[in-house]
Amino acid sequence: MDSKTIEQNLKSLISKKLEQLRSKNHKTLEESADFLDLDYAQYYRLLKGRQLPHLATLIRINQAYGLDMNWWFKDLAKTKPKIAARAVSPANEQELLERIGRLDHKSRKILLKMLRQLTSGRDKEFYSFLISNRPAR
Repeated sequence: MDSKTIEQNLKSLISKKLEQLRSKNHKTLEESADFLDLDYAQYYRLLKGRQLPHLATLIRINQAYGLDMNWWFKDLAKTKPKIAARAVSPANEQELLERIGRLDHKSRKILLKMLRQLTSGRDKEFYSFLISNRPAR
């Protein structure tokens, strides 16, 4: 298993465990963050599996809830990542960067707008954007 997969599995596992603790104690996100003496944004990132906690943070959570480290990791082998890692080969990334580098300024701006639309999930807007920015023939 590669390091990105392991990291994603850990994020997913810790996220699920934090959610269990939060719901078991009937606390809101804000109340849980305050109880753990964590910044709300940091707690949210941990809860959503976007960030791994530092060891000191994990120890603080353990102390607050009376847990030990084994509780966090006993289910690691069974955990599936929330988001499947998309493997992109370095060769593909290099080709993409090279091709972008060959574009003129206006084309780069259009491409950036297209990528923003694609990654935001607003497909209808993206397709209308493509049609409105189609080169004249």
